[in-house]
Amino acid sequence: MKQLYKIFLPILLAAPIIVGCEDMLEEIPSKQQEIIPTKVEYLDGFLSNNDQQSITLDAQILMSDDYVPLNTFQERDAWHYSGSQAQMPITWSMNAITISDYESGPWRNCYDYMYKANTMLEYLPEVSGTDEQKARTAADAHYWRALNYYYLITNYALPYQPNGSTRSSLGVPIKPDTNLEDFPNRATVGEVYDLILEELTEAETFLKDQALEIAEVGNIMQWRASAPALYALYARVYLTMGDFNSALTYAQKALENNGEARLVNYATEMSYADEMERTEIIYTSETDPGTEVTIQYPLTSSQMFRRYDWKETYYKRTTSAPRGLWLVPSDELIALFGVDEATRELDLRWKYYYIENYSYTESDYRGGMNWWTGTFTPAEEIGAWVGRPDIGPSVAEMYLIKAECQARTGDLSGAEATVNMLRKTRFDPAADASIVDLSFANAENAIKQVLEERRREMPFFFRWNDMARIAGYGEASTLLPATISREFYEFDLNNVFTDAPKTYTFNPASELQKFAFPIPRKDIDQVAVYGVDMKQNSYPADQ
Repeated sequence: MKQLYKIFLPILLAAPIIVGCEDMLEEIPSKQQEIIPTKVEYLDGFLSNNDQQSITLDAQILMSDDYVPLNTFQERDAWHYSGSQAQMPITWSMNAITISDYESGPWRNCYDYMYKANTMLEYLPEVSGTDEQKARTAADAHYWRALNYYYLITNYALPYQPNGSTRSSLGVPIKPDTNLEDFPNRATVGEVYDLILEELTEAETFLKDQALEIAEVGNIMQWRASAPALYALYARVYLTMGDFNSALTYAQKALENNGEARLVNYATEMSYADEMERTEIIYTSETDPGTEVTIQYPLTSSQMFRRYDWKETYYKRTTSAPRGLWLVPSDELIALFGVDEATRELDLRWKYYYIENYSYTESDYRGGMNWWTGTFTPAEEIGAWVGRPDIGPSVAEMYLIKAECQARTGDLSGAEATVNMLRKTRFDPAADASIVDLSFANAENAIKQVLEERRREMPFFFRWNDMARIAGYGEASTLLPATISREFYEFDLNNVFTDAPKTYTFNPASELQKFAFPIPRKDIDQVAVYGVDMKQNSYPADQ
C-alpha cells in the first residue's frame, strides 16, 4: 500500500482544480511509467492513510465568536498573525483575502481527497477482488466524495436557505473524474447539495448493512464508512439544509446502529495525562524569586492515546487552527460553562480541555529579562482550549442534532431527554441535577439552549458553520449576536500596525456573503490558463 501511495503521489498532488502550470503536468507519470494497482486492497490503502483524515479549517475557526484574538500576541511577536495572514480572517476582511495568497485549507484538502476517491472508482473495474470487496470500496469512495463536497459547499458558498433562495447561487466545481484536461466551473449551491445526496444514496446501497468494523487492535475502524457514519452524514446534511424531519430521522437511525460506538463517560473515562504534566517557574517582577506552576494536559493530548480510541467517532476527520495560534475562548464561550471557575469545572469538558495557564508552556510568557532591550516583562497567564480536534460524524453530534430537531418539530420533552442524556456523561458526579439537566420553557428557548450545548460540546470547529446555517434559516436576529466586535489593529497584506488600533465588526444577519469564504486567488488564476472563468465570491467593502 505504501508503494502504491508513492507511485500515485505526483498525480494526487496535481488534483484537477488546483493544477496550474505545465511543468506540474509534465511530472505526472505516463501509463507506461505507472505501476497499475492489481488488487482492491491497494485502493483501500488510500482510506487508511492518516494524511487523508485532516482538513484545515483555520479561517473558519478564527472567524467564529468562539475565538478571541488577543492583541498581546501581536505585540509580543510582530509576525504572530501576519506570519500566517490570519489578520484577514480574524477581522472578516474578505476582500483583502481575495487579492492575497491566503492558503485556504479545505479547498486544497477536499479536492485532493476527491481526486483520490475518483481514482479509486476508475480503477475498481480493473483490479482483482470479490464483488463484495469492490462494492465496499466503491461505497467508501462515494461516501468520501459526499463528505468532502459537504465541507466545500459549507465553506465556499452562501448558506443553504430552506426557502430555496440560494439554490441558484454559486457553489463549488463538481469534478467526477481524473481527467486533468477538463476543468469544471462552479456548479450552483442546489446542484452540489443534490450531488451530495446522490453520493450518499449510492453509498447506501452497500453501507445500509455495514456495521462499524473493529480492527485487530480493538479500536473502531473509523477510516471506513459504515451504516452509522452514513446516517450521521445524512443527518448533518439535512440539518444544514433546514430539513429537520429528515435530519431527525437519520440522527435516530445513526444512534440505533451505533454498534461499538457510544458516548464516553467523562467521569470515569477521562483524566489528566500524568506523563505530560510539567512544572515551570514564572516571574511576576524583577525581584520575584519565582513561583512554580503545574500545567496539566487531558488524556486525549497524550501520545499514549491512540487517535482511534475515542469511542464516539463514527468516521474520523480532524482539523486544526493555524500553526502557532492558540484556541483562546471568547468571554461568551467561557460564560456558557458557568458563572465562576468552580461551576465551570463541574463540566468535565471544561476541566480537562481548557488549560488555564497554557501560556506558561511558552518561555516568552513566564516572565523574565529581555537582555537585548534591558527591560523586564512579567509573566502573563492566558488560557487555551486543547480539546479533541474531531470534526467527523460522531455519537455526540447525533444526540445534538436529534435534540435540536425535536425542539424544532415541537417535541420539547423529547429534546430535553435527548440533550440531558448527553450532558449526564459530561459532568462531575458531584454536580447537582439543577446544573446538569437543562429544561426548556418553549421552542425558541429549547433551540437556543441546544445550540449553546453544541458550543460547549464542539467549540471552535463547528461554530462558524452553525452560525452560517442559522443565518441561512433566517434566524440570525434571534439566535446570533446582532454584532460581533473585535479590537485589533490596522494592517495590510503583510504587516500589522500595532500603533494603529481599530475596532472591527461583523453583522451575521446583514452580511450573509461573508459566510462564503473566498476561492483561493491562485486557483482562479491557474484554471484561467485553461479557459475557465471561475467567478470569485463578492463581499461588502472591508472596514
